[in-house]
Amino acid sequence: MKKPTRELVEAFFSWFWNSEHSTYEDHYAQMVTQENLSQVERDEFINFFCQFAYDGGKVQTGGYRTASDFRATIEEKYDKFRLFILEPFTESFDEYRWLERAREFPYFGVGLATIFLNRVDKKRFAIVNNKAVEAVKLFGVSVPTGIVARYQAVRDAWRQLIEWYPEFETFFRTDALSQFLIGEDSGKPWADKLRKHNGELTEKRYWIYAPGERARHWDEYSRNGLMGVGWDNIREDLSLYPTEEKLREMYNERYGDQATDVDFRQLCDFVHKMRIGDGVFVKRGTKELVGYGEVSSAYFYDPERPEYRHLRRVKWKYTGKWTIPDDWTSLPAKTLTELHDSNRVQRYLALLRDSNKIINPEYPLAQFAADTHFDIENIQRWVRAIERKKQAIFYGPPGTGKTFVAEKMARHLIGGSDGFSEIVQFHPSYAYEDFIQGLRPRAVSGGGLEYAMVPGRFREFCRRAQECSGRCVLIIDEINRANLSRVFGELMFLLEYRDQAIPLAGGERFQIPANVRIIGTMNTADRSIALVDHALRRRFAFLGLYPNYEILRRFHANTGFSPEGLIGLLERLNAAINDRHYSVGISFFLSPNIKEEIEDIWQMEIEPYIEELFFDQPDKAASFAWEKIKAEILR
Repeated sequence: MKKPTRELVEAFFSWFWNSEHSTYEDHYAQMVTQENLSQVERDEFINFFCQFAYDGGKVQTGGYRTASDFRATIEEKYDKFRLFILEPFTESFDEYRWLERAREFPYFGVGLATIFLNRVDKKRFAIVNNKAVEAVKLFGVSVPTGIVARYQAVRDAWRQLIEWYPEFETFFRTDALSQFLIGEDSGKPWADKLRKHNGELTEKRYWIYAPGERARHWDEYSRNGLMGVGWDNIREDLSLYPTEEKLREMYNERYGDQATDVDFRQLCDFVHKMRIGDGVFVKRGTKELVGYGEVSSAYFYDPERPEYRHLRRVKWKYTGKWTIPDDWTSLPAKTLTELHDSNRVQRYLALLRDSNKIINPEYPLAQFAADTHFDIENIQRWVRAIERKKQAIFYGPPGTGKTFVAEKMARHLIGGSDGFSEIVQFHPSYAYEDFIQGLRPRAVSGGGLEYAMVPGRFREFCRRAQECSGRCVLIIDEINRANLSRVFGELMFLLEYRDQAIPLAGGERFQIPANVRIIGTMNTADRSIALVDHALRRRFAFLGLYPNYEILRRFHANTGFSPEGLIGLLERLNAAINDRHYSVGISFFLSPNIKEEIEDIWQMEIEPYIEELFFDQPDKAASFAWEKIKAEILR
């Protein structure tokens, strides 16, 4: 987490002590006690929590939409809910397990649940809602997937803030900082300053969107690649209002007494916050998704349309009908809602992909074995090792098929799923900035440059993998040619502790998705395995590939070439080399036209290698020249 400046903290407290927000800090001090909640009658208990939900615990807005539904939940599960509510007052209380169980009570979301915990003990329990998540991201904190991990990330960030600035004192005040930065006009310039300092956030955002009441515009939008919002009282191009302040002034003027912060925020998000590349889930009502796509244009205005003139273009990927399961949180009632919960994003994507996803063709082990000529038992051991460690390295001398086998292994691992594979080659100048993240220059308006934190190849790979339910495989070719400790950085920890997230050098928290597999290849003639960092060796399964002459026999069983002479020669040559890390492999000779090609292969690929190995023994090198050995091969 990046430390906020003293100037920002002073600006916040100047707002806080003069705002209504500060008056609510101890609003429920008399009501939310073990004694009171244990003794109140059933009706009073239900009424209190319905009002608590309606008021958003005097912290968040929008509770009025679901308060009546929440009442139905409490009435149906009264005994269980009352016991659940009293648990935070016990000595053995486990907040993580409690938050996981909150989903048993529909409409008692994580935001409201953590507000209640904060009202129980404001110095112990943090408030975690969308504003809090967005606020900590401004300080470089990456919020991971899952209810508990999300809560921990926000709580730990605010703990650090209190340690830096003890005047915050409680998690109620740190949450008020979220409101200041994300929800207040006086805090927005500070938030913008933080975003600019961060080089603007590059993570993909996700939105839930309603194309009119009951999705009445969806047929047109899905055909024409559009999404639009109403606010038809505003009959002008909103790009003429380049800042949120100017847009708000105009909005308040047009809507007068009907203007609300929630209503304005949706319009502002559509015009200013949504970005090209963001994902959009399309809903009908609160229980059905009908599409998904990615934003492909900036905001624009079409004055010729009779309504819904405020538009963006979208590449719609999925259209259909998907019912939200009863045990999932219902979709929001608003027109446009940003999704901050990565877990919900993944569940929605999986729901859509179950019927629309492009499935990779199966690549069974039997086919793997037939294509590579390896024993299926060996391949099964490799698969088990990769699934156990999540990352492995095929190592061996030149010509043993390491990259070929790695690509086949990736094809098998992603077969039958929506996963994908990519390959990257390391080299001596490859760096942390290339692989994880680093500052990159970019031009700014008016001339000049600014430097932004840009995700590297691996972070981009992981971002894509988060959108898949199947395994995703990154092949790192020639992995040992780079300085791995420098390239991997914090990845050395994350490779071993896959279920954890830690801050990267830039401040953001990062976790390797559970469906990611890493396969490296290592040429031991280039750099011996013995030279590899022991910490790295512990994190990978090492799968040796050495000259396997049986593969030559299997490959040439139907080519008309007898490999026995060649095999005898390779055995003699590798015995002379006397170091298995420098052995000559068999993949040089896996060609169906080997009879026509063998002379060129030997003279142009094998002899130069032999001369390099025996540079101080020219007689030994000469004994393996083509003219000396061709009869042995072609007999």
